[in-house]
Amino acid sequence: MIQVSKQLLQKHDRPGPRYTSYPPANHFHEGVKAGDYVRELGRVGAREPLSIYVHVPFCERRCTYCGCYSIPTQRHDVSRKYLDYCLKELEMVRGRLESPARVAAVHLGGGTPTYLRPQELKELLGRIAGQFELTEDVEVSVELDPRVTTEEHLDALVETGTNRVSMGIQDTAEDVQEAIGRFQGRDESIRFFGLCRKKGFESVNVDLVYGLPRQRPEGFRATLRDMLALRPDRFAIFGYAHVPWVRPNQEKINPAELPKAEARLELYMLAHAELTGSGYRHIGMDHFALPDDDLSRAQEEGRLGRNFMGYTPRRYIKILGIGVSSIGDLTSGYFQNEKKLSTYYASLDRGEFPIERGFLVSPDDLVRRYVIHEILCNLKVSYADFEERFHLLFSEYFAVEMGDIADLERDGLVETSSEWIRVTPAGTLLLRNIAMPFDRYLRERPPAQATYSRTV
Repeated sequence: MIQVSKQLLQKHDRPGPRYTSYPPANHFHEGVKAGDYVRELGRVGAREPLSIYVHVPFCERRCTYCGCYSIPTQRHDVSRKYLDYCLKELEMVRGRLESPARVAAVHLGGGTPTYLRPQELKELLGRIAGQFELTEDVEVSVELDPRVTTEEHLDALVETGTNRVSMGIQDTAEDVQEAIGRFQGRDESIRFFGLCRKKGFESVNVDLVYGLPRQRPEGFRATLRDMLALRPDRFAIFGYAHVPWVRPNQEKINPAELPKAEARLELYMLAHAELTGSGYRHIGMDHFALPDDDLSRAQEEGRLGRNFMGYTPRRYIKILGIGVSSIGDLTSGYFQNEKKLSTYYASLDRGEFPIERGFLVSPDDLVRRYVIHEILCNLKVSYADFEERFHLLFSEYFAVEMGDIADLERDGLVETSSEWIRVTPAGTLLLRNIAMPFDRYLRERPPAQATYSRTV
């Protein structure tokens, strides 16, 4: 078990990016247009493995804690129209790619992907399989809300090749569920997990959240142990970010009921101790996986990657974003779709890609993205690998940043040599802090508001 003093964690506990992109999404701007996206799609190589992300924004009701883009409605007829437009966008994207276009990963997120009817899920995943060449080891993953996902939904997913599902649990304590507006019984969650196992999905994962209102160590420990008894393949343990100025639905949460910094820290350390003590490997930041999981093997082999879906064993893969608010990552730039359904539909009706904003990365961005992701994913930056890739001398390019790294080394979070920077076991608890010195935007233009979640 990793031993880190509370004083050290408190010293470094501050807001910071999660680095699912670099630069982070708050730097995206409306100067990036659909024409930029068309140009970059044309540069995707034939047979280059791609990932497709489809955002399904609808939820029957919006949980008060939620930080995702979602549209609450109980009018399920909206899903048919939305699916038609997603399929239209998918066809437009496919038309801009060289043949054959290959897909190595498909992810349905939300919102609630199973807001779509079972037949609609089959149609969506079937259309992707029909328009793209799927790799032999394609990963098809879907986020599930146990409260609304039926056995018919699961059968449809199995039939269309889904091999990985993630269940949103958050916390099984009833008082916490009441505070966040998400009523999901403990027994219901356990039953649903068993049903997913019975259906034969290759991987069944659990998502939890710490730092929620009314959350206390004894209740969160019970949640962790309930879930550990099920033996999920992976856990995602996210820290709740209270940003009501960004997500107005969070205004319903009473700030007085949120755990204070020390209590939040205790919850985080409790989760780490329970999971690693039960044989899970701490992949980094917010993910834990069993030793034989793809993420664990990828990290051991130095090929772990990170994107908007979190950690991935498919490093540096380009992402095609489909659906309202979704983000595509073509390495050369990020492209985010319109966030309003009406404008999303109107763009597609005109035969235009519905790009609202984005960011075209510079050579410096690519250099820094590489270093940040090596820290977050593979826990080490090799100077020789860096210099071979970019034909730059690491010590010269990052002379200023290494001053900050020296401070982190004195705190025991990293080790350095003439050949590398390496994250220590203690440093794995503060990966964002170790990456942040290499973020030029954070150094030059600190955000005026608490844009980011806290690092602990």
